[in-house]
Amino acid sequence: MSDINKEQMAQSLVTQANTIRREMIELERKFNEKKEIFLKIQGSLETLSLLGTEIPPMADLSEEAAEAAAPAKGFAN
Repeated sequence: MSDINKEQMAQSLVTQANTIRREMIELERKFNEKKEIFLKIQGSLETLSLLGTEIPPMADLSEEAAEAAAPAKGFAN
């Protein structure tokens, strides 16, 4: 492989890494916002429960969580 191709490849990889890093930072920010809202809702539900309000059960999302945590297909671990 010529030096020019190596340099182009290196630049392309750096660009991709920077883009993905920015996307991950934005996803983390959104995740933290949603987590904060979720915790507030849980606190409100607990308060209502203590006041005698019947709280409907929350959906069981364990299968969805397991799928989300599974490694991406096509990538070896």
